[in-house]
Amino acid sequence: MASVRKLAQFTAFLIPSALLIGACTDVVASNSNFVVASITLSLGVSSFSLAGLYCTHQDLSPKYAAPLLGLTNTAGAIPGIAGVTTVGFLYDQTQSWELCLFLPSAILMISGAFVYVVFGENDFVDFDAPNANAPFKWEVKLKELLGGEGEALCMLNFHDDEEEEEEDERCASSTSHKEGEEEEPCVMNFP
Repeated sequence: MASVRKLAQFTAFLIPSALLIGACTDVVASNSNFVVASITLSLGVSSFSLAGLYCTHQDLSPKYAAPLLGLTNTAGAIPGIAGVTTVGFLYDQTQSWELCLFLPSAILMISGAFVYVVFGENDFVDFDAPNANAPFKWEVKLKELLGGEGEALCMLNFHDDEEEEEEDERCASSTSHKEGEEEEPCVMNFP
């Protein structure tokens, strides 16, 4: 299954990249019909990502696919906001759509394809496992680096147990710990 997802995502990024790079060549750029066809095909082929990245959430955790998709869509929207400013700045400097829009898009898609193929995983993750809320290694190292001071590290827990309301209140009111006491990570629960 992972190889199908990776192949689809690779296709969704590399073929549009090739088409956008092709739109930068003199042969294509000199004919507006070729440019429009290249951009249209690029956008059409990029829909392969629906079988790649967008199915990964369901593979990782069917129960939490919607929140995972929401997180990745939010993270993906941030470059879209910054990209408009960047393209405007580059266009002001170069006066070339090829250099400010097509080439950077192609470079980012090629990078994204290789990152997804090399590092992407579709292995099931049990977010309800007993140790699912254990701190990540980087959280532990960060806490050690900071000397265990400061606000408690809060982790998200998507359950609706009544007992957890007490923990939510403790977490919300806990901003620091008394000196000499061991700081426990608090868990924020979401029904």
